[in-house]
Amino acid sequence: MPISFPCSLQIGELKISRIIPAFTGVRGFASVWVVLFHLSQSFKGLFGLHESAPFVVTGFLGVDLFFILSGAVLYHVHSSDFVQYSVKAHLQFLRLRLARVYPLHLFCLLAFAFIILILPGFIHTYRQGGFSSFNFLSTLLMINNWGFSTSSMWNVPSWSLSAEWLGYLAFPFIVLAIDKQVRDGWEMPLAFSLLAFLVLATIMLGAKDMGQAGKFGILRMGCEFTAGCIFCKAAKKSLAPGTATTMVGLIITICCAYSLDLHWGAVFGLGLLVYSLCKEGPVAQAIFGNPLALWLGNISFSLYLSHWPLIQIYQWIVPRSPVDEAFLASVLIAGIIAVAALLYRFVEVPSRRYLRMKIQGR
Repeated sequence: MPISFPCSLQIGELKISRIIPAFTGVRGFASVWVVLFHLSQSFKGLFGLHESAPFVVTGFLGVDLFFILSGAVLYHVHSSDFVQYSVKAHLQFLRLRLARVYPLHLFCLLAFAFIILILPGFIHTYRQGGFSSFNFLSTLLMINNWGFSTSSMWNVPSWSLSAEWLGYLAFPFIVLAIDKQVRDGWEMPLAFSLLAFLVLATIMLGAKDMGQAGKFGILRMGCEFTAGCIFCKAAKKSLAPGTATTMVGLIITICCAYSLDLHWGAVFGLGLLVYSLCKEGPVAQAIFGNPLALWLGNISFSLYLSHWPLIQIYQWIVPRSPVDEAFLASVLIAGIIAVAALLYRFVEVPSRRYLRMKIQGR
C-alpha cells in the first residue's frame, strides 16, 4: 500500500515527500519472488519452476528486501516521532503497527488451523510438521522466531513477521542511536558494514545460504532492518540523484541473485536499491511505480501470508486427484493471486481502517 501521508518533510535543504510509490511497488516484486521460490519446491519443473532455476533458487532474498525496505519505510515515516524517547509515542507506534499487520496474520493462522482440522491426513503430508499447541501460541503472539520454537511451524512465512515485531519493539531506540550517534557522512559505510557483518556471521555460523531463517532470523532482521533505517537517513541528507544508484543496485542484485553461489552479494545490491528508492528517481518510478507494480505492492502482504497454506493444500490434493498436475498447478497460481486480492480487499484494508480509526480516536 502506498504510504499515503499528504504532507512533506523538510530536511536541511531537501523537501522529501512522505509518499513514495516505489516503496509500494518494490514490495510487490519481493513478495512474488518469495512465492516463486516456494512454488518451485512443489512444482518440481512444472512451468520451468524448479529449485535450481536461476533467480528462483534465490527467491528467499525477497525477505531480505522486505527487511531492508521495512527499516527504510519506518524511518522515513516515523523517525520524527522519536526525536526524544516517549513511552506514549512508542505505544502509539506499536498500536499502529499491530493495526497494520496483526488482523491478516490472525486470519491466515486461524484459516490454516481450520484447514488442518478438515483435511484428513493433512498433517502427515505437511513437510514442516510441528503442529503443537505451543507452536500455535508462539505464532499467535508473533514470537515464533525469538528462539522459543522452530520458526518453520504452522504458517511458515509468519517467521519474518515475528522477527519484524521484535524490530518494531526496538525501533525507537534504533532511531535515537542513529540520529544521535551516527555522524553525517558515515551513514553509507555503516549500513554496508552491517550487511557485511550479517553475511560473514551467517557464513561463519555454518549457513549454506541467507535463507536459513529458522536459525538466523533475528540476526538477519536486526542487521537489515537497522541498515534500512540508516540508508533512509543517508538518502535524506544527499542531494545526488538516485537514477544511477538505482541502476547499479539493480545490476548488482540481478548478477548476484542469478545463482546460489553468488547470492551473498545480492544483499548489498538490495541495500543500494532501497537507498535509491528513498530518492524517487525516474528509473525507480518507471520500474516500481507503474500501475502493475503498485497493484502487486498493494496485495503483497496478503500474497505473502496466504500463499503458503494454499501451496500445502495443493500438495495434499495432487496425490489424491486424477486431474492433470499441470492443470492443478495453474489453478493454484490463479488461486494464490485471487485469494491475495480478496484478502486485501475484504480483510486487510477494512481491519486496518477500523483499528486505525479506533487508535487515532483514542
